[in-house]
Amino acid sequence: MQVAQSVSVSQQSSKLAGRFEINITPKPDQNLAALDKVVREELQKLMNEPITGRELKRVQNSFRSNFLDRLAGVLGKSETLNSYNYMAGTPDYVQQDAARYDRVTQADVQRVVRTYLGKPKIVLTVVPEGKKEMMVTGNGGDR
Repeated sequence: MQVAQSVSVSQQSSKLAGRFEINITPKPDQNLAALDKVVREELQKLMNEPITGRELKRVQNSFRSNFLDRLAGVLGKSETLNSYNYMAGTPDYVQQDAARYDRVTQADVQRVVRTYLGKPKIVLTVVPEGKKEMMVTGNGGDR
C-alpha cells in the first residue's frame, strides 16, 4: 500500500504485566484514520485466519537469531541471564525459553491474538501542534 514510512511491532513482558505496541509513521498526507482501519483489519484477519506455516517459521528463525545475538556478547549474556534469574528464578531458564518459542504453533498464535489483541487498547496519535483534527480515537476513526 506504500502508506507508511515505517511500521514496527514489539512486545515486552514483565513480571506483572506486558505491553504490545504497533508503531506507524505515516507518509506525508496520509489519513491516520485510514491507517488505523488497516491495522484493525489486519488484527481481525489474524483473529479469524491462522498465519501460514511459512510465516511462523520466519518469525521463529528471526527470534532465534536475535536471541543468539543477545547471548553473543558479555553484556548481552549477563543481562539476559539476569533477566531469566529475576523472571523465572533461575538463569538456566534461557534454554527452556528458547525451546518454548520453537514449540509455538499456528493455533497458539491465533489463540493469543484473540485473547489479547481483541481487547480495548490505547491509541496514541502524535500530530503537529494545533492539528487535533488529525488525531485518531481509541475506537477508530477521526476525532
